[in-house]
Amino acid sequence: AIIGLELNDNNLIGEIPPEIGKLNLTLLSLKYNCIFGTLPNEIGNMRSLQQLELEFNGLSGTLPDEMASLTNLVKLNLSEQYFNNWACTSSGGTVVNTMFVQ
Repeated sequence: AIIGLELNDNNLIGEIPPEIGKLNLTLLSLKYNCIFGTLPNEIGNMRSLQQLELEFNGLSGTLPDEMASLTNLVKLNLSEQYFNNWACTSSGGTVVNTMFVQ
């Protein structure tokens, strides 16, 4: 079983889909990409999550209340967000239209 997902510095562009909550991970790291929008409420379903690393992206808004369910979380990094996606639109990254999680 996969317990960690690291897709750092892959020029991914898009929002984190709500289906992310179906993953049973201890580590989710998507830093140094062009992830924008808000964190989906479903991220609170990732009860095994210990590390969430999303720094250097384009996230905005507020943290979902559902994140209070992440009682195993010991590391959360949301630093250095590029608001308005200014760094992403000029870099020519890979656009993620759909992400399927089963």
